[in-house]
Amino acid sequence: MATRQQIDKAIKNGVLWLMAQQNADGSYGKWGVGSTCLAVMALLYNNVANQDAAVKQAIAYILNSAPVDNGYFRSLTVMALVANGEKTPDIVSRVQSDTEWLIQAQGHNPDEILSYGGWGFTSVSEAADGSSTQYALLALYAAAAWGLAAPRETWSRAVRWYQRNHDINNDGSYTYGLGDYSWFNRGGIRHSMTAAALAGLKAINALAADPDDQAQVKSLVGHALDWLNTNYIIELSPGIRDSWYYYYLYSMASGCVIEPHIIFIGTNDWYTDMADTLVALQKPDGRWTSELDKKSTEVVHTSFALLALAKANLHLVASGANGRNKSSLAKERPPKRQIRKAGFPAIKTLDTFDFKHSPRINRSLVEQLGEGDFISRKENIVLIGNPGTGKTHLAISIGLLACNRGYRVKFYTASELIHKLLVAQEQRRYVKLAQLLGQIDLLIIDELSYLTLSRPSAELLFQVIASRYERASLIITSNLELSQWATIFGDPMLTAAVVDRVIHKSHVIDTHGPSYRLKHRLQSDSLAE
Repeated sequence: MATRQQIDKAIKNGVLWLMAQQNADGSYGKWGVGSTCLAVMALLYNNVANQDAAVKQAIAYILNSAPVDNGYFRSLTVMALVANGEKTPDIVSRVQSDTEWLIQAQGHNPDEILSYGGWGFTSVSEAADGSSTQYALLALYAAAAWGLAAPRETWSRAVRWYQRNHDINNDGSYTYGLGDYSWFNRGGIRHSMTAAALAGLKAINALAADPDDQAQVKSLVGHALDWLNTNYIIELSPGIRDSWYYYYLYSMASGCVIEPHIIFIGTNDWYTDMADTLVALQKPDGRWTSELDKKSTEVVHTSFALLALAKANLHLVASGANGRNKSSLAKERPPKRQIRKAGFPAIKTLDTFDFKHSPRINRSLVEQLGEGDFISRKENIVLIGNPGTGKTHLAISIGLLACNRGYRVKFYTASELIHKLLVAQEQRRYVKLAQLLGQIDLLIIDELSYLTLSRPSAELLFQVIASRYERASLIITSNLELSQWATIFGDPMLTAAVVDRVIHKSHVIDTHGPSYRLKHRLQSDSLAE
């Protein structure tokens, strides 16, 4: 594991190498304004002063370069000039004009489905792509800090584009565009595009004003994070580190540091893994390079690597762990971190549970279980009752108390967990997912009820339950009596094996009674009358 000192050294050496690559005209790399802007951001975000001669020369080059009909260059120009911080008249004018260009370059025509809501290479692109769209949104996010707000419709259109892209794979991942981009919808590129979507969506989330857009973005972000967690990798392909790879790390870091901060992707400490990898990949002279790309891209690779490390440092500041190593971060604000990682659909507490409405529930037992000792004893809880009787409320409440005591908790509905298992198996990542689930102290499986599982699905769920037998705790909620679980698992012998492992060393809580939700709906209707 890379130490804080090793990370700082890697950044220092990377900055020194990058500064030495400046061309005589003030530019960096071979891509003109594009690679120069990336280099400027890499230097500024890693504490090179905007008054440094190299930065000032690069900014002058950017300003003296005529604006072009290119979404990448326009976006990067806005981001670099805002990062520079100086608001001279020529800089403000350039940021304002490029921001206006980006707003107009977005696909505005709903009938042009390949471009509507997104951005392409030029102002009249027939099709938008995930990379141009991410850069445009990050640029608009940066411009907003200078009071240059995009219209409300800009964010709404962008949400529509991401939703259509999401629906192509319909598993939380994203592809390059909405047309025939099958070559881009594979392997490491798929990871890069999903990380880019996460960054773009987080930018929308920070600035979108429409409540429906906010809700839709929240859902899309959650799906993207679930996919990145299930398919979590830092090295895209062994031995291959091209532009997609460093772009992936930069995009993932960008998405994680935009508010609200993402400290973990699932149970994965992305910052530590990223830092470890980049420290190991750095060349002795301070650069980051590719085994496939030409030497001309080394400035771009190094800029992306430095930006990823800089964003990761922002993550440390946000998490209150700047200057600390991984072991100290693991001790930082455990309840808040554990609650975030648990994935509860809502926050429910025992204080807000109406025990008077559910007299069959043993309140003293529930409160005792809330103390968490059942987890250390590797015991289970099974909550059985008709709909609306508080099963999920109690499961979340007990899980929340477990988080507050430092236990690792994860909440899934049964259908979510089964889908996650099937996808992991299909993508040959089941072993990795099983290992992650095995690290969870308390796994909550909600709504194991009106499902009819295929044999493969039933066997995968059985494997999860069996792997936790006397090793870790479960909470399961169901509308069905244990004797009816054969309708879920199909095979009687498999059902018997599941039930046997669940109820051994288990606390079975009967919540049967009148529906709490129905009661409050009737009360609301009565008041309305």
